Amino acid sequence: MRLIHNDVTRNVTKLGEPISFRRKVGEAPVVGVQYDYVNAAIHGAAIGTIYHTSGEHVLSINSLDKDGTNHYDAIAAIPIGATITIGSQSAIMPVKATYIAGGMWSLTLDAWPDLPDGTYTVTVTP
Repeated sequence: MRLIHNDVTRNVTKLGEPISFRRKVGEAPVVGVQYDYVNAAIHGAAIGTIYHTSGEHVLSINSLDKDGTNHYDAIAAIPIGATITIGSQSAIMPVKATYIAGGMWSLTLDAWPDLPDGTYTVTVTP
């Protein structure tokens, strides 16, 4: 009897990566992707946009980056204590990301400055 293994939905981790940061096979982490950063309450769910309301420690981010790549599964897998870096600013996520609707996620951070509106590189590290 020959066994064929073709389960592409099994969960895996990279060597040295905590088990809590599991991803599906073939799914890339959020590393070096481009997003537009806008200092405003959510007025829509524009693709490739991160919204921040001044003075708050919450970012709203679309699952799709500026290139249209979907990071839904990667955002859902971000563990508590992960670091998000936008441009040169970094913060820790003390709670899991919360899905809002329409591809939008809410990321609560331990602190966050008001960045100037613009296009930034975004990286999430577990």
